Amino acid sequence: MDSIFGDGLYKKLAKAAWIADNWTSKGTTDHVKGEAQKAVWQTVNIMYPSERDWIGSDGIDTELYRAAQDYENYLTDTWYYAHSPGGNTQPNYQDYLTPTAPVPEPATMFLFGTGLIGLAGIGRKKFIKN
Repeated sequence: MDSIFGDGLYKKLAKAAWIADNWTSKGTTDHVKGEAQKAVWQTVNIMYPSERDWIGSDGIDTELYRAAQDYENYLTDTWYYAHSPGGNTQPNYQDYLTPTAPVPEPATMFLFGTGLIGLAGIGRKKFIKN
């Protein structure tokens, strides 16, 4: 995948996806969520040097960042990577992870459809009797 994204970006994204999948191990508060976001930013190098000064204020972001370093080949099916085609040559570009949407399985759709057909049949039967 690095041949597609180049510059080791896929490995960075794999680490960021690991953080996104595992940040709740530190808690589920908005503060912890913000710390996880900072760890993701640091992982994919979109933080500028002046912003790195506030990394690690309570250690949660640093812990997540360091833990993610072991997951450069992490595979996930819960995140998509959205890439700005212009990359960093365009103003206000952003590459980001976005959650995948659950896809209903065919058996569930079949069950739902047969239920609707059954309801329609019962309604029609009552309509014809009157």
